[in-house]
Amino acid sequence: MNELQTTIENSAIDPEIIKALVLDGDISKMNGEQKVMYFNKFCQSLGLNPLTQPFQIIKFQGKERLYATKDCTEQLRKIYGVSITDIQGAKFEDTYMVTAKAKDKTGKTDAATGLVSIANLKGEQLANAVMKAETKAKRRVTLSICGLGILDETEIETIENNNAEAKITMQPEVIELPEELKAAYAAAAAAAYAAAAAAAADAALKTTLLNLLIEFCKPA
Repeated sequence: MNELQTTIENSAIDPEIIKALVLDGDISKMNGEQKVMYFNKFCQSLGLNPLTQPFQIIKFQGKERLYATKDCTEQLRKIYGVSITDIQGAKFEDTYMVTAKAKDKTGKTDAATGLVSIANLKGEQLANAVMKAETKAKRRVTLSICGLGILDETEIETIENNNAEAKITMQPEVIELPEELKAAYAAAAAAAYAAAAAAAADAALKTTLLNLLIEFCKPA
């Protein structure tokens, strides 16, 4: 533990950045270059094209988190061979719930739900709400089966309605870091990985972030 602590203290990256990312998925402590690098590495690790902006950033309760756009889930379905195998909808009082089941090219299966309020809705508004629930379920199951425990674009509207902070658009670009900084990132990531893995819960997002951190901070 002392060796890990020393590694973190001697690295160029603030260990609070690693802690916030691993535990909360929060990138607010990163500077602009680090955010762009993380964005590009995240896309690269999933085989996504960063120029299509498959992720955006939502600012909420003092934290910044990536969320998946429509382009993200569409690319993931193609890359991982995800097919929606079943769709079931049901009304529960003032809400409508859709359950979507999916299967990827390896045979893995998963299911997720999409829930919307239909209180006082009629005609076209009701039809749009039902379609939104279906879209939400399809996108959520796509993210889930691909191992991404992050928000989807269809879930952001609910957050934004209760949040005055605006979304942040991430413009990807290529940034070449000095070799000494790459090494410092690698050292910090290794230390963070060991510390977090020792206390890891069963959260899928934490596992994804830890794996990504190793790739993100790996020297070229």
